[in-house]
Amino acid sequence: AVDGTTAGEARGTAAYRRPGYDTCALVAKIWRALLVRARDFRLCLQCRNARENIPLERVELHRLADVKYFPQSKYMTIPVPSGRITKGTLDDIVNGFVTAYEREFGYRIPDEYAEVEISNARLSAVGVVPKGSLRKSRKKGSLKSALKGSRRVYFREAGGFTRTKIYDREGLGVGNRLRGPAIIEQPDSTTVLPPGAAATVDTYLNLIITPNGR
Repeated sequence: AVDGTTAGEARGTAAYRRPGYDTCALVAKIWRALLVRARDFRLCLQCRNARENIPLERVELHRLADVKYFPQSKYMTIPVPSGRITKGTLDDIVNGFVTAYEREFGYRIPDEYAEVEISNARLSAVGVVPKGSLRKSRKKGSLKSALKGSRRVYFREAGGFTRTKIYDREGLGVGNRLRGPAIIEQPDSTTVLPPGAAATVDTYLNLIITPNGR
């Protein structure tokens, strides 16, 4: 599996959560085994990260658990706190699952009706990359060059169909300002400016729309 920019994952099967059954030692043993595998895994990542310019010291290891109600098949992946695996850790995992399950489905199953199962213990390695920066655009354009024509468009605000200018977004440049009614077309989207609204092209070529036209 792949998580993040560059990652990999190892997993092992854990156990049911049953009264009187001590899963702490088993789960801890599985994660220790995964950490041993992670040493070899880091060597593999070192070669891969060299191609992607991610130094090994920026690789983070995260413990996760796949948790579900037994005998359901759908599980939810829950973050596992760092540190030694204790009964408190397992309680945190189970409580995290129950909370996530209730948030997703709107209810929780009482403990006396369903056991909670940790079906997989995961160790995920993620390569952290620096946050990218956006470059400001110097693109030039004009409303005249971007104007494609006009057509009648229905606007409730205008009381019916009204003649509306149609613009090609590719022809707009930084600082261009349009007033509605107008339609701005591009290959993957269409922006509608109703009467009274205005749009300005900012330095990142976003359309900043103000409903009141200011």
